[in-house]
Amino acid sequence: MTEGKVSDMQIKLSDMVPKIKKAAEDTEIKMVEVADKKGKADEIAEKVGKEEAIVQEAVDKANAIKEECEGELAKAMPILEKAEAALKTVT
Repeated sequence: MTEGKVSDMQIKLSDMVPKIKKAAEDTEIKMVEVADKKGKADEIAEKVGKEEAIVQEAVDKANAIKEECEGELAKAMPILEKAEAALKTVT
């Protein structure tokens, strides 16, 4: 009885060995593919990081210009309003 079970298990294990070897080979191939794709993704991420820094610098410059313009506009608006009021009194 026990010998029969052991024999059945040995047969099943023998049948599984090629499947296990194939799965191990497939896994190794996938690991190589993943490593290659990760390397490419890392390169892309590095390029994106550099471009992000360039874009952020441009955004910072644009914001500085915007703030400067808003400051000049804040100075000019009261003058414009006084000029418009003076023009209304003349006409």
